[in-house]
Amino acid sequence: MHLHRHFLLFLILILSHFAYAQQFQYAYYQEDAVPFEEVNQVIQDGRGYVWLATEQGLFRFDGKTFENHNIALRSKSIRAFVHWDDNTILFANDTGIHSITYVDGQPVVGDFIKTEEGHYPTMLFKDTKDRLWAGQMDGTIRMFESNNSTGKIFTIGKKNKNTHSYFGEDAFGTVWALIPGLGMYYFDQSSQDFKRFEDHRNARHFLVLGDELWLVGDNIKKITIDSMGKVKARKTYATDLRFKYIAKSSSELLFLATEKQIYS
Repeated sequence: MHLHRHFLLFLILILSHFAYAQQFQYAYYQEDAVPFEEVNQVIQDGRGYVWLATEQGLFRFDGKTFENHNIALRSKSIRAFVHWDDNTILFANDTGIHSITYVDGQPVVGDFIKTEEGHYPTMLFKDTKDRLWAGQMDGTIRMFESNNSTGKIFTIGKKNKNTHSYFGEDAFGTVWALIPGLGMYYFDQSSQDFKRFEDHRNARHFLVLGDELWLVGDNIKKITIDSMGKVKARKTYATDLRFKYIAKSSSELLFLATEKQIYS
């Protein structure tokens, strides 16, 4: 069975670190114990359950078993999660953006935003202005200012099929987007459009920490910016590894993942 074990383990370790500080615990599930083959993202809700976005559907993990929550879904290709509020998680599939809320202690799946055919959302991000950003399969980015809006589409460079677009927001309220292969962009408030930030086409993932941008790929880059988005300082850490993900724990520890290994 093919499973993105490095990604799943990477995110489970992060969630474990949030809950248990320096105590890392993990269990290994395989074959009949796992009702899916590929994990795209995981998220933990306010009740402690872990939700998994997989190519075989939506699953909730209670620490022992994987519960199937695909009954009401027309598409089982679940691509991304994001927290919307304390009681709501949003997720994206080929038919749009949907919600998971708790009613009388039970999770309920419903529609949040319907998108047109061909505009498949693949990544979700909510900023501090309550705007929802969605990276789409055709390489575009869509921004929704409410759940009943049609959204505004931004085309960055030449439209190409792209399964991942990553987002972050700095301490000054600027939204950043990384599209691997195309580069790093920021949303300019005056022009209300994305502008290119240097040349970071080789970056595969990034993390925004206050006034710092951390980019990983063939190396690790830390770029410090000011309130105008100008570079104050930069540092590159050379490495023989090719990193695919970066994340931060609640105790300021950085985690980095390659295809097969996890580093802190």
